This record gives sequence, C-alpha cells and structure tokens, in this order.
Amino acid sequence: MKLNLCAICGSEEDLHHHHWEPKSLGGSDDEINILTLCAKHHSEIHGHKKRVYYKKLAKKGIARARAKNPEKYSGRKTGTYTVNSDKILKLRAKRFSISFIASALNVGKSTVVNHIDRNTAKNIGKALTTMGKQNNLVGSFNFKYDFHNGLSATYKVKGFKSKPSIIPRAALKCLMTASKELYVNHYDLDKALYEELMIKKVYDWYTNELNLEGMAI
Repeated sequence: MKLNLCAICGSEEDLHHHHWEPKSLGGSDDEINILTLCAKHHSEIHGHKKRVYYKKLAKKGIARARAKNPEKYSGRKTGTYTVNSDKILKLRAKRFSISFIASALNVGKSTVVNHIDRNTAKNIGKALTTMGKQNNLVGSFNFKYDFHNGLSATYKVKGFKSKPSIIPRAALKCLMTASKELYVNHYDLDKALYEELMIKKVYDWYTNELNLEGMAI
C-alpha cells in the first residue's frame, strides 16, 4: 500500500515504493503489491530478499531456455544425482582423458578427478598393506580420501600407544602422481602386473622418498 511515510520507522523523507513481487518477475504496480519505505529500510529489505529473488530469476531463465531450445538445453539436473564411479575408472584405465570422461558421462571434471583420486588412494593403501606384510614393517599406514578434505595418511608403529604420525602432503602427492601413471599405463593391459608394480612403487617410496626420521614417530 502506498503511504506518506515509511511503514517501518515512520520517516517521511526519501520515500520509496517497494514491490513485494519484483516487476522483473511479473509483479504489478497494484496497491496490494506495494509498500512505502524509507531508503534505508528499502535497501535492507532488498538485501534480505536478494538470494530468494535471484533464485526465482534463475528458475525463470532456465524455464525460458528449455522452452525455447529443449533439444539444446543440457543443464545439470537439480537435486541428488548418481555418478557411476566404475565407468569413470574403466574409461580412465583405457587411457581416455579427464575432459573426455567428464563429457561422456555428463559430469564435472572435478568429479572425475575426485573419483580417480579416491581409487588411487584405495589402491595405494592395499599395496602398502601387502608390502608391509612382505617386509615385516614395524609400522602400518592408513590412507584416507574424501571429496571434501582430499587425501590424508598416517603411519603408526606397532605396539606403541602413541598417536599415529601424519604424513606430509608433499610426500603423498608424489606417490599419488606416480600411482595414477601406473594405473593409466598398466591396469587395463595387465592387472596383475599393475598390482606388482604398485607394491614395488610403494616400497621404493617407503625406503627412498618418505622421510620417517623427520616425522614424530
């Protein structure tokens, strides 16, 4: 409703007519859609409603795009969606690029990279466990990967109650890079050879690249 004062504070200076339903979204100039406010409170209301406003605007824009070119519109579906991790890994094993995989499966490149990294961390952990048993290591490794925090790993000496030591990210990065190269080059051609090379790689990493003395063990 149009007034001669701000409906919130009563000020009669610098008055604006606020539209409850923005005109850009089809709102009218009818009295029922208008509220008189001072400049200060008009600005505050728009700041509060900004997120809702742009969300509505985006939905209308998407609807117009779909109606105009339904055959060309390829936006990602809203809500929960499923990513086929097995397909990502199979395509990567056949040496397809990350860009190709993302396009073929209609997912983001970061999603492809996340699934590849998680699989790499899993394979490293498996290889380290086997290598540890073969060489009677005094400690054990624990590799973890999640999509929010990335890769983390610890090393714990058996028989001690002390907390596991955190392995520096720099040491993890070089192992991840080398392991991903082995996966692309060998997994699809000879899985047994890949697993054998992984055990050798983690052993070399353990003995030559990982600075255990520099960790609080």
